[in-house]
Amino acid sequence: MDPEETQLIESVFAGGGEMGTRMRQLDWSTTVLGPIKRWPQSLRACVRVILGSGYPMLVSWGPAYTMLYNDPYRPLIGDRPR
Repeated sequence: MDPEETQLIESVFAGGGEMGTRMRQLDWSTTVLGPIKRWPQSLRACVRVILGSGYPMLVSWGPAYTMLYNDPYRPLIGDRPR
């Protein structure tokens, strides 16, 4: 991974506890959302805010309504397959 891509990943998924770690480790190019560098700035900003918040938050994005959420949101959805 090139340094520019690493910097982008770290800036979008900064902090964020376990969900932030999972999001940083995922190869987004294999998902319906595509590579992070192609995400609109508004989605990048939403993810940054969500992962930095201590309140339960999520955003559903894209044609498949992909859910991106933070650690405080996890108890609201309970255990489910990942």
